[in-house]
Amino acid sequence: MTNKISSAVMVCVVLILALCIYGVIKAAKRAKQRAQAADKWTNSPGTSGFINLDEIQKASLENQKTEDFEKRVNEIFEGDNIILLDVQGQQNGFIITAVEDLNDNAQPDVVPNAQNSSGTGDEVVFQLTVRGSGANNAILQGKGVNKDFKSTFNYPMPNIDRNNAQTYYRQYGYYPYYSYYYYYPGYRYYTPRRRYGILDNHVSSYRTSPSYRNQVEKNNTYMAGYSSRYPGSSSTFGKPSLTRANYINKTAASPGFQSKLSNSSTMKTRNSLPSSRNATSSSGFKSGLASRSTSSSSSSRSSRSSSFRSSRSSSGFSIF
Repeated sequence: MTNKISSAVMVCVVLILALCIYGVIKAAKRAKQRAQAADKWTNSPGTSGFINLDEIQKASLENQKTEDFEKRVNEIFEGDNIILLDVQGQQNGFIITAVEDLNDNAQPDVVPNAQNSSGTGDEVVFQLTVRGSGANNAILQGKGVNKDFKSTFNYPMPNIDRNNAQTYYRQYGYYPYYSYYYYYPGYRYYTPRRRYGILDNHVSSYRTSPSYRNQVEKNNTYMAGYSSRYPGSSSTFGKPSLTRANYINKTAASPGFQSKLSNSSTMKTRNSLPSSRNATSSSGFKSGLASRSTSSSSSSRSSRSSSFRSSRSSSGFSIF
């Protein structure tokens, strides 16, 4: 009788040990899968701020009203945040600065790297400058991880003199922010707060559509040829800004991060592409952030005030 009890106890012990080992193995497998998913997100183009600037150049020519261009920029971009526009009028043209809203406060907070020891704020992803109306009057310059890109092209800038400028600007908006800068007309546009929610909802809907899959495939084609087009880009990818690194680390350490990954339309779209059409690994794209993303603190996002807030327009108007 004693032997039977001992045998039963041994069987129970073995079963318990087996279940414990199985549980440990399963937990380790889940942890590995989570780490792999986090690294994949970290090194994805949008997370690193990479954007298809060939498509941006095309969009600037096809969408000459600010709100239309702004909408198209956010369709092209694959990141988790909204791209905000800062459009500044010049005497004979304009400068558009595209800012990824990394701190998610609906306003552009850009701090020069030399002054940004804490790595807070947002990051510029590209800048479009148009001067005059002659040949090669436009320059599209990548910023951040896109900084190797530079393109000069013809932009259809109309001739606007002091007499007709105010009428022309107002033609493209309802309440444009307009003023005279000494001897020439000028304007300033920032993505209005009323537009932020509209853009966010549009992007969420767009990313569930076949059009977004088609856009991601175009982005892959652009990415696949990027390293040969710009040989120094692999070095750029491996040296993210402090602002970008902090954003990655905070996001990866935030509550609900794994749920966010599993529900990400971009990650689902990229995972659904055949490996031969997913150019991330073959393009030389490596953000240099994967090793950092799992060891960050979960400090709160910055809510700095900015001079941008006071001068935001309530409506979009032409980028000319």
